[in-house]
Amino acid sequence: MGLVMKFLSIFLSFIIQFAFSQEKNSFELDNWDTTMRPIMLQAGYLTTMIEDTLGAEIVRVEMDIINQPKDSFRYLFEGWTYGIAAFADWRVIDLDVEIYKDVDGKWILIEKDDSTDNNPLIFVTPSATGQYRIHVKAYKFLEGFDAAHYGLIIFH
Repeated sequence: MGLVMKFLSIFLSFIIQFAFSQEKNSFELDNWDTTMRPIMLQAGYLTTMIEDTLGAEIVRVEMDIINQPKDSFRYLFEGWTYGIAAFADWRVIDLDVEIYKDVDGKWILIEKDDSTDNNPLIFVTPSATGQYRIHVKAYKFLEGFDAAHYGLIIFH
């Protein structure tokens, strides 16, 4: 699993860098801090990589503004290994993801990303079928910003 995670982290970083290297049109240049287009482009590149390159199935996609921590809830099933890829636009320096399992009404941390980047990727193989909480937090923004766009893709 370590080799897969390393490969995916490197490949995801490459894809996201590629998305930002594309030429911007005049609308994007004038509205670069408000347009969702960069996040949607990143989601498109990641979808291609996840589905075509890895042959994995995407089971959830979300995109939103992040200016405070966000929680997403999903039933995950025992026997599957899930990838959780989060990504943020250029205004986020550090985006992290944590996965919690509901155990008797308490959320217990089972996996987290704590690297300093804006495209965390983690894998989790649930020990039991149940509801899980995916917590996304922008720990650090580019100076002068306190909000950005982010995306989340869950796949298996």
